[in-house]
Amino acid sequence: MKQLFALAFMFVMATVAMAQDAPVTSLIKIREMQVAAELNKVLEGVKTLNVTSNFCKVEILPCPDSLATSMIVAKLEVMDPEDGFKIECDDAKPTMNVKFILPENPQTAYAGEVTVYLRKGLDLNIMATNGNTKVKNMSDVNISVTSEKGKVNVEKSSGRFDIKTIGGIITLENVSGTISAESKNAAVTANSCEGKFVLDSGEGALTVNNFKGELATNSYGGKQTIDHSDGKFELKSKSGSIRLTYITAELIKAETLRGDITFGNSIKAALDISTGSGTIGGAQAIVLTGSSNFSSDTGRIKLKFANKKEELAFDVTSESKESAILVKGTSKKKKLQMGNGNIIVTSHSNRGDQVFS
Repeated sequence: MKQLFALAFMFVMATVAMAQDAPVTSLIKIREMQVAAELNKVLEGVKTLNVTSNFCKVEILPCPDSLATSMIVAKLEVMDPEDGFKIECDDAKPTMNVKFILPENPQTAYAGEVTVYLRKGLDLNIMATNGNTKVKNMSDVNISVTSEKGKVNVEKSSGRFDIKTIGGIITLENVSGTISAESKNAAVTANSCEGKFVLDSGEGALTVNNFKGELATNSYGGKQTIDHSDGKFELKSKSGSIRLTYITAELIKAETLRGDITFGNSIKAALDISTGSGTIGGAQAIVLTGSSNFSSDTGRIKLKFANKKEELAFDVTSESKESAILVKGTSKKKKLQMGNGNIIVTSHSNRGDQVFS
């Protein structure tokens, strides 16, 4: 009996091995999707296009020279024919609405895709659920994207962008202009960008590299990392940390409730930094370019400055006698004033230590 079982087991394993080596087409009959609805529309006379793309993949590209005006090309495919799949277009001007319609309870697999060939002068609004949206090589456009789970990627483009997602990752690469990008629970990344940016990552990580311009950030628990950037910065976080390296700025204003604020290599700026229970610190020396302010509740402040001693003046206060104040080797309780420089360092803490070297 054992020998029969062993032979049977060997036969099964050999069959499985042969199946794994065999081409997929010999095991599974491939079924092609069928077109259930499609739309090809030249957008002459349209000033605003609203696309409710839902689950569809959306791609936004420059309008080719062969087209005198913008154009939308859309397709809805199904595995099995079923009533209720359609693309609605109201043909209204100057505002046109395009919407993908599904049956109440679809019984077949389906997919959709939209390509908008966009020319300057047409405002575009995309409303998605879990479909991804990609914008590439666009100039001087006005685009908004609202999505639940879909990713949003903008690359090599300029203009005004307003992006909001709940769980979708937002990536901005070589983008310039006026940008607002918010994801409640996913990462937001901006690389090699320029302009006026407002970024909010919620619980997700927020990463900015090689930025120039005005940057305002916000996060709840996500970590913020700002690297190799120039401009003016206003950074806020509730419990996530904020880390800055290689920054040259007119002003860095950073605020957290519980997260740490950390300065790495090569910081040149005037600073306005505050925290509740987080630490304000950095192992590298900061070059202060203007008068700066620091404050904390219970968090510790520990910073180094590369400025010459005669450039600085310190006004450091504490509400607690138990908290240490140490400035350039001199320690005091509750209040310490030192120096006559033009750059004034003001610092206050309720219960946290304050150390400046």
